[in-house]
Amino acid sequence: QAKAQEYKALANAQFGKQAWLIALVGYLAGIWMLRTDRDDPPCPTLLANHLSDLEDVIAALGPASQNVNAEAAELHDSLHVNMAAAALKLSEWRIARTACEAVLVHEPRHAKALFRLAKGYEGESNLTEAIAAASKLARAEPNNEEAKRFADSLRRRKAKYGKMFGSFVERAHNEGDTLYTMREHERDVSEAMHKGFVQCMGKPNPGEEEPNLDVPAVEPNEVLIS
Repeated sequence: QAKAQEYKALANAQFGKQAWLIALVGYLAGIWMLRTDRDDPPCPTLLANHLSDLEDVIAALGPASQNVNAEAAELHDSLHVNMAAAALKLSEWRIARTACEAVLVHEPRHAKALFRLAKGYEGESNLTEAIAAASKLARAEPNNEEAKRFADSLRRRKAKYGKMFGSFVERAHNEGDTLYTMREHERDVSEAMHKGFVQCMGKPNPGEEEPNLDVPAVEPNEVLIS
């Protein structure tokens, strides 16, 4: 546990220098030191080469359902949510989500984990899951205005995309084409969002300003050390 705490401190220092990848490595090393099954996998060689292959990170994190030592639970959670923050800076959405899920599996109301999980889904353009995570955060912290604004901004974006695609369906129905049902429409919109297609379709109309969706982080100034 002492070694994991040392890695966390070193990683926080690198995060403060905006060395996101090195920070991510440090958090991963700390997480690995807390694992009870460190022989499977063995100490990942990726720690020595600063994660030349980020795909190895998921395996190194271990299963989300693994037992967490009660004495190390707080350190376990802070390492994971800090790692998620570094992954978000690198646009490594899946790593961010996986790190957050490892916390939420035993602490489902963890504010930072819910917020960063939502940001991970948002990065993947999966607005449905992003809204679900942000809504859980808003319910868990009813006085958190930033969380409410973030959830509302996601809902507005999804409604905007749904309205845009809905006009295509309505026009087709008016022309007598009923083969494309509303259920199929909802399915296609969901798939398009997940694949990121709507990113290129969501540009504002001429004269229309793009809404400001850059909501500040739930935690002020992204303080990592608790």
